[in-house]
Amino acid sequence: MYEETCRRMMCIAEVFDLKNLHPGLFLSLELSAAQGFCALNEKARALELLEDYTELVLSDKNPLTLHGDSYFTLLDEWLERCLPLGSSLPRSEAVIRKSMGEAVVNNAAFESLKEEPRFERIAHRLKF
Repeated sequence: MYEETCRRMMCIAEVFDLKNLHPGLFLSLELSAAQGFCALNEKARALELLEDYTELVLSDKNPLTLHGDSYFTLLDEWLERCLPLGSSLPRSEAVIRKSMGEAVVNNAAFESLKEEPRFERIAHRLKF
């Protein structure tokens, strides 16, 4: 059942292109899903999600802010007009990326993965 819930959640994320439109939200989805798979002792699935999470955290191609695209053409204007910060981040992107790394490395939910070589590589890459 959890697998199906995550599959559906990721399908919605893909349809709305959250990985590109709102990477911060997409990262939260991946982290939550990985925690759930870890709790179910589905280590391989959790590690797969954490590897994807790591790639996105370390990627410079996407700003972490919510922004529009060719479909959501009015979103940027709406954010600037309606939100106090507009599409700006409340902290620097470097600080946010560091805390995203710590959300994996220092996460008690991933304690069972600490000895896994794949997790060790992930943790090493996320230490800023």
